[in-house]
Amino acid sequence: LRIARQNVIPLASAVAVGFVFGAIIYVVALFFFPKWGGKVVFEISPELSAADDVLSNDRRTADMVTRLARTEMSRLMSPDVLRNALDKRDVRTTNWSEQFVEKGTFNANEALVVLEEELGTSHPRDTNTFVASWAGGNRKDVPVILTAVQQAYLDALSGLSDSKYNSNLKTFSDQLRELEDQILYLETEKQNFVREN
Repeated sequence: LRIARQNVIPLASAVAVGFVFGAIIYVVALFFFPKWGGKVVFEISPELSAADDVLSNDRRTADMVTRLARTEMSRLMSPDVLRNALDKRDVRTTNWSEQFVEKGTFNANEALVVLEEELGTSHPRDTNTFVASWAGGNRKDVPVILTAVQQAYLDALSGLSDSKYNSNLKTFSDQLRELEDQILYLETEKQNFVREN
């Protein structure tokens, strides 16, 4: 207590300087660091295990779910998906996108690099979900950017599922044509056999 009384002025000045320094750092941080954030949660749904299943069965282990989540997070963070998100008209109207406009032209490559750095993905433990999160300085930009990323990701999944469907359809069409040819050949052979006998 005696030491504190002897050093009242240095202690008071240290507290005052610390307070002023903290206030200055806070004001600077308000201008340079994101204040608003949001996240989009995606669920990894179980798939049908056989062609005649009506309902899906989830027999995946935690490691399998984690691996699937990492795969989907990687797909979401792929340059193609993020570039498609940046191509959306709503993204170009955000305050965030203004920093990438040079001479009236939007620099999509620079925006892609920054979005890859700023967009975060994670997989909450023991869940069938993964999360995409983003933070920005303007409250109105956050849902616009996250919605664009979500739509681009879902479009990529839809395209993947369409290509699988088309591939399967082509395989089945080829097999159908082959079977029809074989049936036609057997019909012809049968008719020839009946005529000869």
